[in-house]
Amino acid sequence: MNLQEWRQQRQSEEEALLPSGLTVTLRRVSVLDLAEQGKIPQTLMPQLDMFIKSGAKASSLEMIAKMGELITLTCRAALTGPEGLDAAELPFTDRLAVFTWLNEDASKVQSFRLIKEGTLAA
Repeated sequence: MNLQEWRQQRQSEEEALLPSGLTVTLRRVSVLDLAEQGKIPQTLMPQLDMFIKSGAKASSLEMIAKMGELITLTCRAALTGPEGLDAAELPFTDRLAVFTWLNEDASKVQSFRLIKEGTLAA
């Protein structure tokens, strides 16, 4: 894949059918991209930190409730259609489905090193 193809892929949008039955248009965004761009409010930083430390797994209902704002924020950044839809209007299961879709690539990340012989010199 060349640079132009890679950029087009990053900017592409996909239609998705949410668990509630609504069809939406989404673009890929990352929570870490949003954090790097300063788009995550300071009030949500502790929740993001907790989420990252837990391995991106919600282990309790309390944690799910705390992560709701972060999930909604991420969904807002990903939703491109239908026009006028606010992510907060979506049921939590829809927002969680979008969030899971956005993060599915992170679960597939493997070591970038192709050769795993020996160790690196200091």
